Amino acid sequence: MDIIDSPPQSSSTFLGKLRAKVVEIAKNVFKMGKEDPRRIVHSFKVGIALTINSLFYYCNSLYDSFETSGIWAVLTVVVVFEFTVGATLSKGLNRGFATLVAAGMGVGAKYLADLCGEKGEPIVLGALVFILAGVLTFARFAPRIKKKYDYGVLIFILTFSMVAVSGYRSEEIIEVARHRFLTVVIAGGTCILISIILCPAWAGQDLQNLIAANIEKLGLSIEVHILGFRKGKEEPPKVTTHLLNTIDPYSIPRLLRNLWQTLHGGK
Repeated sequence: MDIIDSPPQSSSTFLGKLRAKVVEIAKNVFKMGKEDPRRIVHSFKVGIALTINSLFYYCNSLYDSFETSGIWAVLTVVVVFEFTVGATLSKGLNRGFATLVAAGMGVGAKYLADLCGEKGEPIVLGALVFILAGVLTFARFAPRIKKKYDYGVLIFILTFSMVAVSGYRSEEIIEVARHRFLTVVIAGGTCILISIILCPAWAGQDLQNLIAANIEKLGLSIEVHILGFRKGKEEPPKVTTHLLNTIDPYSIPRLLRNLWQTLHGGK
């Protein structure tokens, strides 16, 4: 009786598919880097910022000063460092100001709750956290706040809640607030400096590419429109209407303004 040994064939098929998948991923990665080399530079900049802020743990003197609060510096780099300078600046300043104000209010809430006695302290802290978190969460739906300050409001809620709640069990609440603010400022400043100094990526470059694409769409729509009139069509072709609808002259400047960057040659 003949026995067919199939496992080697299935194993070779699996290896072939795995090899093809690896090659496909490598091609996509190479294509992404070739389309915009700034992506590769940005990846290195994020790695540098993370390495620098990891010194809060690697350096004994820094760890003795900040202890486990140094992890906030690493987390700040991860969430603040964006592709463009304007976006990084916007997030960094939002996080810095929100942390400063929220930490101060958290300390104030702790001392206010202390005046209410041992039984009233958790009630006051819980009420303050509930009111502020609810009001600010609702405020995030406002269009103006949503565009520019949504991240700052989110960090305010996080910091205030953390300082106020942890202050109920810790007597060193001022140290907690101070360490959190200092680590955020140092990490945010590191991100902004690296983003500006090392091969800065300005959104204005993307603006030029978008304008060129819009001009190309406009030229194509005009060409199709003229061809339609030559053929005796009174109404513009659907493709022309679609191309014109994709061009919004106000969306790009509005986007750059939300990212804290100005237009090239404009005010």
